[in-house]
Amino acid sequence: MKAITFSKRGRRFVPIVLSLFFALVLVTPAILQASMTVNVENPTNPVGANVSVTATVTPDTFLWWPGLTFAIVDGPNAGILEEVGTVYEGSNQVATFTYTSNETGTDTIEVYVNYMGSGWYDAKSIATVEWINNSPSFNLVVRHKLNVNSRGVLSITVCGSSDFDVNSIDPNSVRLEGVPAVRHTFADVEGPSGGTDGFGDLILKFKTQEIAKALGEVEDGEVRVLVLTGSLASGKLLEADFEMTIIKKGKPKKEKKEKKEKKEKKEK
Repeated sequence: MKAITFSKRGRRFVPIVLSLFFALVLVTPAILQASMTVNVENPTNPVGANVSVTATVTPDTFLWWPGLTFAIVDGPNAGILEEVGTVYEGSNQVATFTYTSNETGTDTIEVYVNYMGSGWYDAKSIATVEWINNSPSFNLVVRHKLNVNSRGVLSITVCGSSDFDVNSIDPNSVRLEGVPAVRHTFADVEGPSGGTDGFGDLILKFKTQEIAKALGEVEDGEVRVLVLTGSLASGKLLEADFEMTIIKKGKPKKEKKEKKEKKEKKEK
């Protein structure tokens, strides 16, 4: 079989072709940038809702891939990367990305044409979606001092009203600084004036030592903001925060007892 050889002229031609190719790759994004638009169904949404982000590319945009890539690059849902196939709407090609969030914050979404990996694409457009808390309005009754040396429980009452039925709360979903309640009770115990008011309340008990562990290092007299979360039967989130002053004086009874026993043993 006769060997195929390239002439010197052919060798000179290859680098020229490659140079033109890479120049085209670099120039293409600028050309295609104006050929894509991105619209958000609702820029501001309550947590748990579904939101749609729609990207439209015009006929002059050449798609190497049949879909557009949606990437959440910042915000509570950062890290999501999904390719969505396009459909024709007239002469345009359209792709719609739908998602939800379980956290508040603002997502920054980048949409790519011909996504070839991190940093490699032909065109990009940006959109933002803000997620807000959809928690109902309600009152809490709680002591505003937390003795982190206590071996007891911290009691919190979620007050019911004509606008809020505490029976809609899933008590097993409630967390205080991520700590579940050890027990709960539904009863009418608190009203705006301090007595019963005819509306049921939810009384929650949390182990103080578990709360103290969740808070980590604290100082005596320090004021900390604690967050109570949960969910309702409707799927809405329950969330409230309040300030507590840390008390860190003295030692737990158990430590005092152990110290006393060691002292007595040493004296013997």
